[in-house]
Amino acid sequence: MPKSRNRGGAKAHRKRVTARKNRMEVQQKKFQEKMIEMMNQQKEIENENVIDVDVETIEGQYDENTPIDIKL
Repeated sequence: MPKSRNRGGAKAHRKRVTARKNRMEVQQKKFQEKMIEMMNQQKEIENENVIDVDVETIEGQYDENTPIDIKL
């Protein structure tokens, strides 16, 4: 990179780069926290919509063509 790209000298350039890196890390961390929160909310909504199904065991012999009574 040519020297002209380091506006204000190397020290000022390093300062801007570290500030930019810190700002990006903070933004990324906030985004990740928000995504985790949204995923947890979605997970809770899905858990509320789960239906428990009790299936009685069929005694005796049966095959895959035997009809099964399922009560919801």
